[in-house]
Amino acid sequence: MKVDPWKTSKAKALLARLLRENSSRIQGRTPEEVWESSKWFKDYPKANSVTNMINLQKALDARGEIVARDNDVIEAELDAMRELYPRSSPLWCEHKASQLLEQDVKACLHKGLSPTEFQQTRPEYMEWELNIFRKHIYQEERKWREMPMKVAKRNKLAEAKHEEEVDEEMARWHADQENNYDVNEMAGLMID
Repeated sequence: MKVDPWKTSKAKALLARLLRENSSRIQGRTPEEVWESSKWFKDYPKANSVTNMINLQKALDARGEIVARDNDVIEAELDAMRELYPRSSPLWCEHKASQLLEQDVKACLHKGLSPTEFQQTRPEYMEWELNIFRKHIYQEERKWREMPMKVAKRNKLAEAKHEEEVDEEMARWHADQENNYDVNEMAGLMID
């Protein structure tokens, strides 16, 4: 039986996953005990498996330290940005105003009104600074304007896929018919 190279083996993937889980029963076991614990590990020589486990544990620890340092750097940068740019308004996607704006733009209630006038039509809109609210109006208009193009593109792609499937089935059908014709010809020759 051919054994996959350790580097790309399922055994290495299993071992790495077990070593990453802090609650795994592999924690605290010796490399020899781990080698004994699975048929997959036993496919590799014991001496190599012990060395491979030790090296894999070191690599995972080193990667964990790098990730922890990266997370600390990212968190520090986010804290600095929060200080520079404090959030004065709530998140748009979670706010009731986003749903109301979608309905109002769809119903064209914003037409003929300036963004300032339109903002004053609902108290939910007033929670936003005008420059931010204006951008959301334009974004919603663009969404409704571009939707027909997306639908048309989707339909065109679906039609092309449908045609391709029909062409493939037609070719298969012709091949089957040709095969059936040949079989019938051969059967006719055998009867005579």
